[in-house]
Amino acid sequence: MDTLPYTILEDIIDLARFGQIVTLHEATGTVYVARKSSIANIAAVNNTFRHIAERKTFEELQLTAGSLPRAYKILSRYGRFAYVKHITFVVLLPRYDQEACTRYETAEEKIDNSQMFTQCVELLFSFLRVWPRIWMSQDTALCLSLEVNSPTDLIEMEHTDLNEEHSEVRWCPIRGVRKQFGVAIEGDCFQWRYIRSTLNLTRDTLSSTYRVRLPISHFEVSPFTHRFIGGASLNTITSALDIPALKSVMWEIGDCEKKDLAHAARAIDDLPALDQVTLCFEHHLPLDHDFNPAVVHDPNSRSDPVSCALRRVTQRSKVVRFGGVLGSTELFWPIDRSPESEAPQWELLESLTIDYHIATPDGRWMFTSDEDMPQIHGSHHILLEHEPKAERAEEDAEPYQWRHKAIPKIMDTFYLRAAQAMANMPKLQAMKLVAMNLPSSDHTKGGENFTHKFSFIVGENRRASALWETSRSYLPSRQVRRAWEKSAYERSLEVECRVRCYPTASEEDYDYHSDTDNDDYDDDDADYDDDDYDDDDYDDDDYEEEEEEEEEYEEDEDDEDDE
Repeated sequence: MDTLPYTILEDIIDLARFGQIVTLHEATGTVYVARKSSIANIAAVNNTFRHIAERKTFEELQLTAGSLPRAYKILSRYGRFAYVKHITFVVLLPRYDQEACTRYETAEEKIDNSQMFTQCVELLFSFLRVWPRIWMSQDTALCLSLEVNSPTDLIEMEHTDLNEEHSEVRWCPIRGVRKQFGVAIEGDCFQWRYIRSTLNLTRDTLSSTYRVRLPISHFEVSPFTHRFIGGASLNTITSALDIPALKSVMWEIGDCEKKDLAHAARAIDDLPALDQVTLCFEHHLPLDHDFNPAVVHDPNSRSDPVSCALRRVTQRSKVVRFGGVLGSTELFWPIDRSPESEAPQWELLESLTIDYHIATPDGRWMFTSDEDMPQIHGSHHILLEHEPKAERAEEDAEPYQWRHKAIPKIMDTFYLRAAQAMANMPKLQAMKLVAMNLPSSDHTKGGENFTHKFSFIVGENRRASALWETSRSYLPSRQVRRAWEKSAYERSLEVECRVRCYPTASEEDYDYHSDTDNDDYDDDDADYDDDDYDDDDYDDDDYEEEEEEEEEYEEDEDDEDDE
């Protein structure tokens, strides 16, 4: 068997490790794998089998603070450190009782969690710090994932039997059962218990005592657990790693109290040039739309540090996705840029996706009321069902969602800055801007009535499309369309601007996917003032002069042909 190709031996060992594979279930198209614990027997066949089996076994590790000593002992034998490619470190926070499941975390519980978090992170960095130097090279760079949860956070999934041998696992938060207690708890608030909290390092010893020289190529922080790490602590953790080796990051950051924005911006600014960036910086807007969003920009410069840091990281990255951010024009262009300063450039950026909230850093809503849309009293969104009402802030006490109509003046400015930036993105192939809102889908046709999104896609033969998908309440102004046409022209692209309107509740017979031609609407109805767009790069006179020059050039060519 040693004479077989290495890839065939790997397939044989995979089959032996995982046992019988049921390829497909007819009803769902799901592939099922029945695992068998036979790895020890496989490794005992010979050295070749042991090498393959151990490489696959230790390639991905999930560790906790309690398992680190044993993991180091096992990895020290037979050079197993060389097999490790991905480490998922789970910070286990203290358990809590059933009563605590129905309320927010107290100040004392937050302190206890931060202390446990600090202790576990220090143990992780101690483990990484003593990694044998022989494996410290760019070729053996690790992927590091940092997850945080309490054993009480874990929810039992709903199981639906499909046949006698297999079952399909489905997630059902409404009927979720805490694994620790085995029963559903009345008034359980699930992730709302901690989603408004942040974990912070209680002492700053990582950079000085536990600094890691091991190359880390990919760094994930709290992916999809909603246990957020404070900006200052995230900055400290990142600074203790070997930053130049990073190629990609996936961070989930939250700051409900808006007290740590400067440190979060600094952590983002410290990131090097990256191939891929996924950042979710979750802002919590008022659930009652009668209240205004919080003002988070600097009171002196009126600039938002987080939006500026996010823009700067796009200038040195290839593929970028942001989620939960505010709809700030500074994601594309600085507001305090002087005419003499150099314009921002995006030499590497190939793809940009931004899911943004319908609010600006200066505390303004980007959407207003729409007569054709229902005003929703109470919470209908599945993510809001379990938040304890008695402990909510005044602006969240009773959800009242009525902002479904984009404000033309604000949205036009947003899209003008995006077009301005696109002209300086020579490699950009795709840009998607999606407005985030949380109304119920019960009152909509297909759950899409409140959607507002924009996409810019570069296709074949230098042809591009700029598509707005929105309700009829917003149509991009002529100035916005010209800005995108001009920016595309500067990149030697031919762009087609289109608008696709979604139906309102009173337009049941309206074609959901019909495209609205640019000539079908009048710019005189647009609610904006041309004086508000005073940027020299988008002067209508300059644009008309360019068109006149092109027409004169074409006339000269026609005269030459006639001669």
